[in-house]
Amino acid sequence: MKIKKILLVFLFLPIISLSSTVKVPISVVYSGISKIFPIEKEKLGGKLTISNPSLAIYNNKFLIKTDYVIDTLFKDFSGTMLFESDIRFDNNTSDIYLSNVKLIELTDRGETYVPTEKFATNALVQAMYKMAESKSIYNTNENKLTNLLPIKNILIENDGLHIEF
Repeated sequence: MKIKKILLVFLFLPIISLSSTVKVPISVVYSGISKIFPIEKEKLGGKLTISNPSLAIYNNKFLIKTDYVIDTLFKDFSGTMLFESDIRFDNNTSDIYLSNVKLIELTDRGETYVPTEKFATNALVQAMYKMAESKSIYNTNENKLTNLLPIKNILIENDGLHIEF
């Protein structure tokens, strides 16, 4: 086992000196984000269900578009929600999480809305943020190189996550 690690170090050392970044493809990140959904939350007489995520990257942030259904005492709503998110890395577990999730757009019956603090179902959406941010979307130990070198930074770039050593 130790011989394998030593051989890996000698094989990857020249590569590491040329490139100190490993790319995690967006398809792998999407797979991790898909495991978070569906999210269901009930609060104050209303229920929010968010499902079917799609993922894009814009301005070094994740854009996650989902379908939603909100059931309230007076009315039901459905359509799509567009969220923006950063990432957070946990050194102890080597997991990457969504961070600072924010609803930036909502559609209902073909109309697009930009939610405000007085948004009718804001309490449900705020509770959903905590649920989405508590589940890991990727464990860096899945990449063998991260076991050999300390991680300095993880960035969202247009083609996926970039792990810097």
